[in-house]
Amino acid sequence: WVRARLAELPHEDGSLLRARFVQGHSLEQAGQHAGLTGNAAHGRVRRALRRLKDLGKETHDGRP
Repeated sequence: WVRARLAELPHEDGSLLRARFVQGHSLEQAGQHAGLTGNAAHGRVRRALRRLKDLGKETHDGRP
């Protein structure tokens, strides 16, 4: 499910999430690869995670 939802995100957001959580990069490192500061990367990662959470709620009708 997560892989399929990642594919629905903008490419840049998916790349940041992979760099941060799969490759274990810091926000600063993940941001550098995308041409962003660490703070900008943090904001994009936070928004991308919120989108994934919202997609999960839509898929499961709010059920845990």
